[in-house]
Amino acid sequence: RFFEWARTSGIEVSPKLALAPPPENDPGRGRRMLCRREGGGIRSGEVLISLPARVVASVPMEASAACPEALAPLSRWWDKHSRSTLRLAAMLVWEKERYSAYLDMLPALEDIDVPWRWSEAELSFVSEDIRAKALAKRKTLDEACADLERFGLADKITPDLFLRAQHAVASRAFSGTAAQNGSGAGAGTMLGGAALSILAAVAAAGTGVASLPDAALGGAAAVAACGVAGAA
Repeated sequence: RFFEWARTSGIEVSPKLALAPPPENDPGRGRRMLCRREGGGIRSGEVLISLPARVVASVPMEASAACPEALAPLSRWWDKHSRSTLRLAAMLVWEKERYSAYLDMLPALEDIDVPWRWSEAELSFVSEDIRAKALAKRKTLDEACADLERFGLADKITPDLFLRAQHAVASRAFSGTAAQNGSGAGAGTMLGGAALSILAAVAAAGTGVASLPDAALGGAAAVAACGVAGAA
């Protein structure tokens, strides 16, 4: 379903790439991006994924940025929660009909093994710095979820899917800034375009294998070949 959505959205994926399921003995690692041996491997500078600017998900990085008109029902929640990763996660879930092919691939909440999900007993084994950061993030996410309920948004932005999306947004799947291009995305924009490509389904699970370049070529963001793809 994801590949079909990508194709109909104009996203071009090299046939040299393949998506593998999580390891059976470690499902928390998520899906893996592999490079097929067929076709002579990947050449330096070869474009592996190209996605049109129209399918890129983004929000302004500035905390003071106004809530986009398309997200007007979220305005009170948006004004209270200024962190861009929270806003982008909320946007993805609010527009889940548009992005459902991607959201359906995110790992289940119980499979996300990161410090903010750990118990107090588990956090006792890590440094005080890591523990403090984990507790601070948990508090931020708890408050964001509570306000989804408070502002009557939880029916459409369910806490479970919001937390799963935020985990993806905070990962390497969503990173980088964009040079000014035909889509109007400027340097102050946090790109989610990678997450709408096949790479994001991997990176969201914590095993990202490529990055999204700053430049946009001909109105499309291109993911160039890099040296960290596995071999199938």
